[in-house]
Amino acid sequence: MNRQALRGHILLVDKEHGWLAFAHKVLTRSGYIVETAENAIRAQNTLIAKDIDLVLIDLKAAEQEEAVIRQIMMRQSAKHYHVVIAFPTDLTPSKMRAMFKMGAYDCVDKQYDDAGLLRLIQTQLAELTRSASTQEE
Repeated sequence: MNRQALRGHILLVDKEHGWLAFAHKVLTRSGYIVETAENAIRAQNTLIAKDIDLVLIDLKAAEQEEAVIRQIMMRQSAKHYHVVIAFPTDLTPSKMRAMFKMGAYDCVDKQYDDAGLLRLIQTQLAELTRSASTQEE
């Protein structure tokens, strides 16, 4: 088994190509398998074709493509992945509430630095592991 397979398989959904390139570079360099999608339909197709552990979706993408994102969120427990919404600006209670009602597992600040992004991903994957072990008990 290669080192990447031990780290996690992540899907990043964002319309901002610069951020996708940054996040892809940081995460692959750290040993993660990373997929990217500029829209919800591509994200949905990736989730059908591949085993993903964590889906990190930009808030704007979630708001603009709500119907498809809602479908992605509805399948997360059956497919064993978590959907996390990344807020590029302040986490506002009303927007967080809307994302949780749609089915998001968590809402976080969108990270624009290497260390912050790695911490976010490590925290979310650790939570996924904890919830999976709890379900097995």
